[in-house]
Amino acid sequence: MGHKLEALLYEEIGPLPLVGDIRGRGLFWAIEFVLDKNSKSAFLPRDNFCGKVVKVALSMGLNILGNLGHTGEYQVDHVLVCPAYTTTEVELANIV
Repeated sequence: MGHKLEALLYEEIGPLPLVGDIRGRGLFWAIEFVLDKNSKSAFLPRDNFCGKVVKVALSMGLNILGNLGHTGEYQVDHVLVCPAYTTTEVELANIV
């Protein structure tokens, strides 16, 4: 199922203009959001972009994990998608 999730993320989410990177393995994946895909410039912390993504996802019935805080000098907006091991292919498609 991890390979199916990976393929769906790259196919459906990867081309979006605010997605800077997709990384992970198995059923544990992170989607990084950037203000500009070419320069990989980050959103300002006050934009709370990741928080907004998590809020919208939750309103749609999807519980994803957003930023856990910022450490060091880099600001990275990302969400974690980690469905249960019992997730079906249809459920993966709905999640993505």
